[in-house]
Amino acid sequence: ATPDYTIAYHGATNKAHGIYLPWLSQPAASFVTDANTVCAGAPITYSNSSTGGLTSYTWSFPGGNPSISTATNPVVVYASPGIYGVVLTTSNIIGTASVSLNNYIQVLPNVTPAVSIFQTGANNPICAGTLANFTANVTNAGAAPNYQWKINGVNAGVNSAFFTSAFFANPSIINCSVTANGICANPVTVLSPAITLSVLASPFVAITAIPNICISDAPVLLSQGSPPNGIYFVNGTPTGIFNPAQAGIGPSQIIYSYTNAANCSSSASVTVFVDACVTLNEKSQSEFEPAIFPNPSPGVIEVFVPNDQIKQLRVFDFSGKLLQCYKFNDETQVKISLPEEMNGLFMLEICLNQRVFWKKIIKLSESP
Repeated sequence: ATPDYTIAYHGATNKAHGIYLPWLSQPAASFVTDANTVCAGAPITYSNSSTGGLTSYTWSFPGGNPSISTATNPVVVYASPGIYGVVLTTSNIIGTASVSLNNYIQVLPNVTPAVSIFQTGANNPICAGTLANFTANVTNAGAAPNYQWKINGVNAGVNSAFFTSAFFANPSIINCSVTANGICANPVTVLSPAITLSVLASPFVAITAIPNICISDAPVLLSQGSPPNGIYFVNGTPTGIFNPAQAGIGPSQIIYSYTNAANCSSSASVTVFVDACVTLNEKSQSEFEPAIFPNPSPGVIEVFVPNDQIKQLRVFDFSGKLLQCYKFNDETQVKISLPEEMNGLFMLEICLNQRVFWKKIIKLSESP
């Protein structure tokens, strides 16, 4: 505040003339605000910057609350959208001054964001493991709102208007929280109504192993799957039998698929090996049949072909997965190492110039 001054009279010989009061002068009215554009209901602070050692202020805020104020720095709220003027009158014992600014404050309407979601591309209920797709529709949320999908109250998905997943419990409550980035959004964050997704259990499906078979053996009726009345696929083709001659030498995959009354499906698979079975006794050697030694082996085997040349050796596990492949240039005897990290039973494919043989080999664990 401006300090007070005291004027004293000390007799006829000590007179004061032309006394100047430094805290008073002709007033000049002025002010600034913290914002010229606000949302309806938001406060605006008017900061008084008038000069002249003023003793009173009178503000006029048409359409505002308060509409009249004598405070030095009033705070005003405009409830309705529109464009408003302001008048400030200042005064002291020397004089009065005022400033009037028309169309000074712009008040924007508040908007209420809203979001709804809907499911696309799947039924409700769905089978366990089935993809379900959801889309969010938003209004009054600005050009780039933030999306947060939720499953049973737990955040899921990414910041997108679209949500896809195959991992749902039964039931799953799906909704989407949207945070608006538009001007005058109130409230800023809204939550969509929920969709309750029912999830049906998929059937438990199994298939028993099928022993290795010779290429000359009769076809095998496929009935190893459970529950019954499913569909069998041999190397991708639906069929009710396994024909070794048609499948050919080597591994074949058999898939059993079953669909329950709720139209939910599951599948299981096995691999069966078709062997050439040149002789009845695998230990006996024909004049063309390869010899493998040692078998069982601690890790390294030799393959000998008496009357042909080796072009390629391939090692498979019993699920049909290729583990190793060796290529040769018309060798009659070669040495290979079996997979280091694995022990047990393997199948060895021996490709000669004009023949293919399949042999079972056993890799023993090394002694500690």
